[in-house]
Amino acid sequence: MKALRRTPRGSHAAADVAAMRVDVNRLNSQLSALETAVLDDPAKALQLPLLRRDLEATQEANRSANESTRDDVDRQYDLMKWVFGTFIVALLGTLVTALLALRKTA
Repeated sequence: MKALRRTPRGSHAAADVAAMRVDVNRLNSQLSALETAVLDDPAKALQLPLLRRDLEATQEANRSANESTRDDVDRQYDLMKWVFGTFIVALLGTLVTALLALRKTA
């Protein structure tokens, strides 16, 4: 770091060193804030990962519930196709039988 301080002013290296100092200072302040949070209240520091885990578990449960619901709807749709198909076939059979009975009597 001492060698970096001796860079000539106005050069690109000096600008890069100044930018690095700003970044290092920003990282130090973020690290200090994180250390303060952990040392002041460790329970709060653990809350975020626990909440994230709970959120992921809830999302997975919702995903599987949605898939199950979708499967149930598909099953009901297939059942209704069979019911309506059977109804239409029975109706057509009744009409054909009625028409044949009318022909015999006429």
